[in-house]
Amino acid sequence: MTSSVLYSLLGMGVILNFLLLVGGYQKDISMLRLYIYYAVAAMLASLVPIAILIFKEMFLEIFISLFVVATQCYVIVLVRSEVVKLEENELRSIAEVHAEVQEQVNVSERITLV
Repeated sequence: MTSSVLYSLLGMGVILNFLLLVGGYQKDISMLRLYIYYAVAAMLASLVPIAILIFKEMFLEIFISLFVVATQCYVIVLVRSEVVKLEENELRSIAEVHAEVQEQVNVSERITLV
């Protein structure tokens, strides 16, 4: 039972890693956010088998599982920082376009509209 849950989580992890690769390559903020949400859900779901392993006193498997969860937390933090950086770049480019439009619309003071 515990191994089938862990294998299904592993399969979901492979799909999530594919989503991360595609989203990171395309610099798609929505795909990266989707990765963060599903990775957090997968991490929380993996805590249930870890609790079962604790009750069975399988210490090596517990250590390995906790190491995987810690690694997944680190990846989530890295992806989150990349999303923040991409959002800042997007806002900066919008502000630059807005500033260019303001410069082009600049009307001389000699021209009066009646």
